[in-house]
Amino acid sequence: MRPEMRTFILLLFVSLFCVSCDVTEGPTSRIYTTTPYPPLAELPIKDVVYTDLTHTGFKPEYSFLEEVDLFTFSYEIDGHIVLGYGATPKTQNRWPTIIYSRGGTYENGRWNYGTAATQLGELAAKGYTVVSYEYGQSVNDLAADEMGGYDTVYLNTLIELIGQIPNTNRKKIGLYGWSRGGMMTFQALKEEWPQVKAAAVGGAPTDFAALLQDRPLFGPIFQKMIPRYAENPDEELAQRSAAAFVDELPRDVPILMLHGEADEKVKVGQAAKMAALLEENGVPHQLLTYPNENHGIEGQRKDVLESVDAWFRAYLD
Repeated sequence: MRPEMRTFILLLFVSLFCVSCDVTEGPTSRIYTTTPYPPLAELPIKDVVYTDLTHTGFKPEYSFLEEVDLFTFSYEIDGHIVLGYGATPKTQNRWPTIIYSRGGTYENGRWNYGTAATQLGELAAKGYTVVSYEYGQSVNDLAADEMGGYDTVYLNTLIELIGQIPNTNRKKIGLYGWSRGGMMTFQALKEEWPQVKAAAVGGAPTDFAALLQDRPLFGPIFQKMIPRYAENPDEELAQRSAAAFVDELPRDVPILMLHGEADEKVKVGQAAKMAALLEENGVPHQLLTYPNENHGIEGQRKDVLESVDAWFRAYLD
């Protein structure tokens, strides 16, 4: 196939993906802002969020979906087109912006329309534009999912480009991550972005050596996902452990940590140790622990939402 034909096919593919999208050039990449979600009544999520088979009214616990616009977007890094989801209040405004980093590895934890709508929409309804991005996934190929390696470029680039997405405020950014996403959040904080004003993490592993000791099943996962792990495991795990680089965290970005005391995936002791290190290093923080709650703190979902909202409202307004 001639080179010009390959180029034409690639451009056609991208244009089909970004239906009616606006493309804005960025300093190291570019954002594609895509069309809004398809109607929720046409997606598999409909039988979860709607009250009945007419799919015209939301269940009370999902009524926040009436208050937000849902959208997808993509952005380019080194030829990879990274996929993202977003939610924003219906009133047009440059809302304080939260970048959410999810948990999970490979296909485990990967989001779809429904997951993104319910995870991002609830916080967005409080008065934020909330966006998230996918790890190790691209429109034009499948990039490696490195769990704290190349995927950190996804987050750092999105921080840099966030103002190109409608209804975002590039000067008032909060970082929010759960589980693996908490590790991603701590790594981004090392970069000391001046536009990042606050952070929140839930169930975050901050000591990967301790995580491996508690859950040996992570050994093969680390072997597969972390480049150079076999050659130098101690160094690679330390690079992903906030407890090891706490002295590199900014002193002017307050951090909220949430953790279930019955978390069997990441022991609550990691959060307690991290809080002590933050205190020693003069990093403003707060640790909230939840008795009898697991990794996702599902039993206290309302309190988690209210605590995260209060935290970001205090520092992003």
